[in-house]
Amino acid sequence: MKKFHLSLGALIVAVSAILLVSVLSGTSKAALPVDCDDNSIIKCGSVTTDELKQKYNANTTGDLVNIYNSYGITSAMINNADTTAKVGQANKDGTITVDGQVVATDATSIGRQNIFSGSTTKNIGGKTYYDTPNSRAFASNSIVAYVFFDGNGQFLAAILTACGNPEHATPVPPKPKPVYKCNSLTATTINQDKREYQYTLSYTATGGATLKTVDFDFGDGKTQNSVAAVDAKTISHTYTTAGTYTTKAILHFTTDTNGTVADVNCQATVTTTPDMCALNPSIPKNDSRCTPCDIPGKEQYPKDSPLCVTTPTTPTTPTTPPELPHTGPADLIGGVLGLGSIVAAGYYWYASKRGLLTALLNR
Repeated sequence: MKKFHLSLGALIVAVSAILLVSVLSGTSKAALPVDCDDNSIIKCGSVTTDELKQKYNANTTGDLVNIYNSYGITSAMINNADTTAKVGQANKDGTITVDGQVVATDATSIGRQNIFSGSTTKNIGGKTYYDTPNSRAFASNSIVAYVFFDGNGQFLAAILTACGNPEHATPVPPKPKPVYKCNSLTATTINQDKREYQYTLSYTATGGATLKTVDFDFGDGKTQNSVAAVDAKTISHTYTTAGTYTTKAILHFTTDTNGTVADVNCQATVTTTPDMCALNPSIPKNDSRCTPCDIPGKEQYPKDSPLCVTTPTTPTTPTTPPELPHTGPADLIGGVLGLGSIVAAGYYWYASKRGLLTALLNR
């Protein structure tokens, strides 16, 4: 691989930044410089994915499959490079970058000739190649490369577009992807009679995501907004009337160091109990059957109770007071006189009968 002049390297960076999309889509072969010397693994390189696939499958040198396999790059990856590879840059300082992020360090590349000082030999499939650090092999600051990743999103290997030379480097562990979600919002009854509930919020925020604030809508027209994350884990609310309410929590997460905000919703539903009737605890207070009896002395019964009636009164019959015994002096005299009358009457009756009898006998 030839050394590029620094001025040409600067041009490569500027042009590649504009035409990376063209490289992936295979619409341009002249957008990037090529290296056609004998050190190139693929003569004149491949500046489009279609060209890379064509030259790989043609394999005019007979060793491309073995070379790329030794770097973990399979035939399937080459033939689907438009989706399996990302366009990045291999840099003179040994870093490999994609989308401005360093994905690997200490990069080296192999060539077919021992033309750089500090190169080491590398045997692949019975052939000898020469591995050289980018800092010695590169004349330019950077060269556009196809960058391949493993199943975990970690750097695997790269292929320089200018010459097809593969790059080995030390992977930089990828930044974890932010994960943010509401796991659940649950309601617990604190006081059923007072319709007081406690809401418990469970959420996940990892990989750089952070919960900042939460907005609560309790479904009864009442809200609590911008509640700090530390205070949002448990929050209580009291409903003034009975009914079914759906409480919604809107969680505001920042997902990266740039302060990008994402909103996530979750909810819980509660059914509150009405005030119960004191006269009959089995029915609500506002039930018509809870109206108290309006008859004095029977207010403890509901109005529709059979006991809520006027008790009829039974008329009473006057009674003659009992006669007391006569024991006074007047009563005694009267009794004697009465008895004498009776005796006298008996005497005269006896006398009359006797006279009658005598008269009959003297006849």
